[in-house]
Amino acid sequence: MSKVIIVTGANKGIGYNIVIELLRTTTIPLTIYLTARQPALGEKALESISALGLAERTGSVVKFHQLDIAATQSVLDLATFIRDTHGLFHILINNAGIGTPRDDTFPDQFRKCFECNYFGTSQVTDALLPLLDPHEGRIVMVSSQALPSTKITNEKLKWGLKSPTVSRDELDLLADRIVVHAQKPGSKEEFEKTGLPVHAYGLSKAFMSALTMVYASEHKNLLVNACSPGWVKTDLAPDGPGTAGACTSSSSRDSP
Repeated sequence: MSKVIIVTGANKGIGYNIVIELLRTTTIPLTIYLTARQPALGEKALESISALGLAERTGSVVKFHQLDIAATQSVLDLATFIRDTHGLFHILINNAGIGTPRDDTFPDQFRKCFECNYFGTSQVTDALLPLLDPHEGRIVMVSSQALPSTKITNEKLKWGLKSPTVSRDELDLLADRIVVHAQKPGSKEEFEKTGLPVHAYGLSKAFMSALTMVYASEHKNLLVNACSPGWVKTDLAPDGPGTAGACTSSSSRDSP
């Protein structure tokens, strides 16, 4: 019996290469769902991976399913499909996300990054959690250390992101307040004054890492972990701390 794996945001970059690495290294048959927001891009990625001929070695199968983690109906459609087709599945790799939209205003940067990277990730995870195999289930969060904890000076925020006892409700409320605060006039200056990070992508990913700890605490029967592949030169992050430290998306697939 094959293991069923869902990889979100897998039409390019890290997610795409995670699918390739799973096929390349598995010793058992896998059924992998490569998901993407745009069907045309997802189908194109599927064709490209199929052409590599990696699946035949173990009798694995890669399929495409549309998924926009920030769209509730899209998430529910995937959950219904997995339930009706497989009953249970084994691994969820939460890779889908967006970088800071550079041309957007400060308020929009926070709204969009948190809507996708934090609330979108939690939405798809919550919908699929009941379908994870209770004995072999695993959740992998592809997070980031773009915002190191040493750069967080606001004490309330630091507690929310680092406390082992923070609840899901507390974390959601804190994320909501951050986004609402960012919508106010002069919010960027106010963030800087009160020790709140102004890096929308980095902060949303820090919340994603904290969310990982909450899931791990609440679902001890599952293996739940987050990873940071480092700066990877992809469409999401074409520019980083310098080309000397850049990873390719193919090398970054090892981290998850």
